[in-house]
Amino acid sequence: MENLSNLINQLQVTMSSNYENLLVKRIIDMAEKIQFGNENNLWTKTKFAILIEYIYKCEKRLKIQFELIKIRKKIWNNHFGVPTINFFKSFDHLFILNFEDFCKNFNNLYFNGDYQVDTHNAVLMGSQLTQINMPEAESNGLFIKTLNMQGYMTTQLDDFSKKFIQLCNERKQERLKVLEIGAAYGVVSLAAIQTGAYVFANDLSPEHLQIIHSQAENLANKNQADKLITLPGRFPEELEFEDNFFDAVLICRVLHFFTGEQIKLALGAIKKWLKPGGKIFIVVETPFLSNWKTFTPVFLERKTNGAEFPGELYNPKDFEKNRSNAIPNFIHFMDDDVLKKLLSSVGFEVADVAFINRAGQFPEDIILDGRESVGAIGIKGG
Repeated sequence: MENLSNLINQLQVTMSSNYENLLVKRIIDMAEKIQFGNENNLWTKTKFAILIEYIYKCEKRLKIQFELIKIRKKIWNNHFGVPTINFFKSFDHLFILNFEDFCKNFNNLYFNGDYQVDTHNAVLMGSQLTQINMPEAESNGLFIKTLNMQGYMTTQLDDFSKKFIQLCNERKQERLKVLEIGAAYGVVSLAAIQTGAYVFANDLSPEHLQIIHSQAENLANKNQADKLITLPGRFPEELEFEDNFFDAVLICRVLHFFTGEQIKLALGAIKKWLKPGGKIFIVVETPFLSNWKTFTPVFLERKTNGAEFPGELYNPKDFEKNRSNAIPNFIHFMDDDVLKKLLSSVGFEVADVAFINRAGQFPEDIILDGRESVGAIGIKGG
């Protein structure tokens, strides 16, 4: 097998050039020679996984990203297509380096007693992880800023998140398999695992998921932590599930970071993953927020003029000055009509859609008229 240290040196040319086919071919050839499903040569497989992760984080060319995702899913086939939080946290000091420093550290990387075997995924990982603490809530106790600048997590559950947990509780004897997308610090996931459900918690931030896992281990019934599967990754393209896998999916305060077309693709993926009769629970923000009231008339005018996605906003900081520094440079507000149409467009039966009054759940500077968020429940037909 080609030496990984030689490969990393040769890749220095392609990382800064347009030799896309050469880069992809060399990596694919290497991937085909490694048997990822067993524990033979753990050192080689772990270093290859590190290399793939580093290039994937650096590479901006979509064609190469697409090929790397396929290899990544092969490496992490036993973990639904994404690395574990233990793997991320074991080697995150490498992933933030520039390429020259990465090469030096990679070539000098040796595994010793500080590492342990992840037998499920047949890779090595660190035996000690640095503890991560959840940030303090705002003085009102309602909002906690996320670590990855994706807005805030609410500490109080909305009606649709409660209905998701209620479903898990009502069918606790079935030990449902459920997915929460954008779990943040896990207020819903932690409640769901206490019903006995198997909870797959997804988030972009491995740090968020590490906090959830630590909190799960501190629950009164420590056995519940075994029912929590943490999946760091970008939804939907990085995740890999079988069709008809989940009983229910919650995606709360996430889709308003997606364009309309991205939402359709995301909902289509969820529909494939749900069992017949399975339910999707959605919560998104509306333009009817006090701090976004300068955008509200723009939204309503676009809607009157027939825009399919009247709430897509590529310049949020032009409309909001106080909290927009904690969100990305794109946000997508929706109302009940837009959300219902999106669900219907991918074939869900819409069982419920309603505005959410956020009084007591959002800070006072955001509350407007009781329509601050909108939720919906869709059902996959049998």
